[in-house]
Amino acid sequence: MLSVLLLQAATLIPATPAAGATLLHVDGDYLTLAHLAAPGDIPAAAGGDFRLLKAPHGVRSIVLTLDDQKRLLHRRLPVFRIAPRTQHDVRVEFARSVNGNRRAPCLALNQPIGVGDPVDRAQASVVPCDHMKRRVLLSYSEDAGAPAARVALPAGAYLGPVLLPLKLPHRRGSEMTLRTRVGPVTVERSARLVQAGRPGRNAFVALSDGRVVAAPLPAEEGNGDDAS
Repeated sequence: MLSVLLLQAATLIPATPAAGATLLHVDGDYLTLAHLAAPGDIPAAAGGDFRLLKAPHGVRSIVLTLDDQKRLLHRRLPVFRIAPRTQHDVRVEFARSVNGNRRAPCLALNQPIGVGDPVDRAQASVVPCDHMKRRVLLSYSEDAGAPAARVALPAGAYLGPVLLPLKLPHRRGSEMTLRTRVGPVTVERSARLVQAGRPGRNAFVALSDGRVVAAPLPAEEGNGDDAS
């Protein structure tokens, strides 16, 4: 779900990185209207501090294509015609902290990651922070509900300071078995996740008859195809 909040100073850097995206540094967790829209295009009814997007959990850097920016502006403010301030892709770097004053650790991959594959904490190791070293970009997988590799990444790829989930959630669209117990009888039905879900938590699943219900996902590995 998209959300939005007042941000402290953020600065557009005119230099473009190798990927061709304009670099945007954001101090905090939220991207606001003032970050994406030109000052003259910001409606008074919304204001520049109108929240557009909260950084996904565990993600420090995202890339918004020009089409992404247009869709985001239209989705959040459908009654206004607001164009992005730049006609380029934007790479957003969120300056986030963990538990108040403690910063996120710097990480590097300890194994190769395929393009589009989600990344969790077990696939990375803590390394010394090096601001001179080029960081690889992670995107966010809506299906997996976790950070994901935009391109194939080798072991040793430097991620920089980033928060990664300890365990990857079940992917949206995963086929599962929903078990319903009524007294001594257990009824099993095929189900499909309609949202990414984390082990041990409830998630919405679609049944074969079209109904959508909430079901707890198994917390233990090895039972990933069952929802009881």
